Amino acid sequence: MGGNFRLTTSLAGTFDDNVLVQNDGGGTLTGGTWKADSTTTGTASIDLQPFGGSSGIYTIGQAAIVELTGANATLVQLSSLNQIDGGLYVNQKTFTPGGLLSVGSTGTLGGNGTVSGDILVNGAIQPGAALGNGVGTLNINGNISFNSNSQITLQLSAPLGVENSVFIPAQTRALIDALPDQDPTTQHDSLDVSGALELTSLMTIHVTDHGATYAYGQYFDLIDFATLSGIGSQIEADAILDLPDIGSLSWDTSLFVSKGIIFIVPEPSRGLLLLLGGAAVILCRRRQGAGHRARGEDVA
Repeated sequence: MGGNFRLTTSLAGTFDDNVLVQNDGGGTLTGGTWKADSTTTGTASIDLQPFGGSSGIYTIGQAAIVELTGANATLVQLSSLNQIDGGLYVNQKTFTPGGLLSVGSTGTLGGNGTVSGDILVNGAIQPGAALGNGVGTLNINGNISFNSNSQITLQLSAPLGVENSVFIPAQTRALIDALPDQDPTTQHDSLDVSGALELTSLMTIHVTDHGATYAYGQYFDLIDFATLSGIGSQIEADAILDLPDIGSLSWDTSLFVSKGIIFIVPEPSRGLLLLLGGAAVILCRRRQGAGHRARGEDVA
């Protein structure tokens, strides 16, 4: 279905009379890559007039990608959106869909901005700028539910922090658990949900390396939420977490269900050696102290 569309920025003015063919006549944007970036121009607006005056796009089709970057970046007719079968990336802005937003099995919702509303995911969530290739936090101002075969992809560039003052994993866990809430910025991807987060044992959370250097005591806050349902144990968390190989170190996921945090501990056998070594040092010091006291008594 043809018709004209209009591109507007405060820097370059308005470009009109371009023919739109990515319209099936039923509210689906069927193709094309549509990018509006207002971070340098002040405003950036795409007006796909054949869909309607202020709304009319209900579905982003499989072959279509929409990326909105900056507070004043808009695709005018996207206010009615309720289905993503292609890609929608929201960066440095808040986007409000036209009701419950469904991410289809072929769809991806990503970016480092905020989506205001409830979301149902059958496809992929990919936080981070640059079509999910950069690091960042995707904020959901609402509830989000994940169905079977859905996925979240998160990249690690650096830890949120390090707690390595002790070499006993249980004590490290307690220290990290006691920390005040912290939110990553440029360290690693994260998903921040203001409401209820519903996961499923039939989904996957892919955590990938993005240039991080790993060490004992590092922790990463992957997901924040008000409430969590769908999984309730560390065993269930381990089943859906796909974590990068960190060599002789090990991932500890015991804080994931309560706080969305994972952290690094020594490989179990190495941890046992450290514990035994520490005990041996303490015992040696006690024996040395007892020997000094005994010699002092003999002299007396």
